[in-house]
This record gives sequence, C-alpha cells and structure tokens, in this order.
Amino acid sequence: MILPKKHFTDLVDLDIGTATEIMKASQKITTALKKVFRVEGVSVCQNGGIFNDLGHYHMHVIPRFKGDGFSWGEPSFEQNYFLPLMVQSEHLLRGGLHDDK
Repeated sequence: MILPKKHFTDLVDLDIGTATEIMKASQKITTALKKVFRVEGVSVCQNGGIFNDLGHYHMHVIPRFKGDGFSWGEPSFEQNYFLPLMVQSEHLLRGGLHDDK
C-alpha cells in the first residue's frame, strides 16, 4: 500500500507532484515484486469516495499469479441492464473530460 505523507482525501485532491511520486513508487514496488517473488502480474487500484475506508488517499499494489482467485467483483445486475447506461455514460464522460472545472 502506498500512502503519501501529506494528507489527501481523494484522487482528485492530489497535486501533480504527489501523483507522480505515487506512480514512481508503484513502479519501484512492481519491479521489486517481480524480482523477489517472480509475480506474473500486478494490479494497482485505489478506492475513492465512500469506498475509501481510511479517509486518506492510498493506492494498493497487488501481486498477482495465474489462478490466484483475485477479482474486482462483478456487478449485481446482468450485463444487459448496464449496456444502455454504459452507452449514455460514455457520451457524458467524453463531455466531462473536456470541462475545465
């Protein structure tokens, strides 16, 4: 787990310098995991909003092996339920990426 010393609550609160250092740390940890434990892959994730149970920004670097049972989890509804929402969301997100807010 990577925790910056300076307090940030969420991903969008990070300044570019801290975000860069977090990614550099994830690269170093990944390199060490591959060298020491010969991992087959690495998953990197962070939980924001109500899913951040620490109340402080942090990033997980998770060592992975084929058949390790790791899962991000599946939606509780069938894929057909989400398809129209995904199409609508794509349009909204594309517009949101260009906002200067």
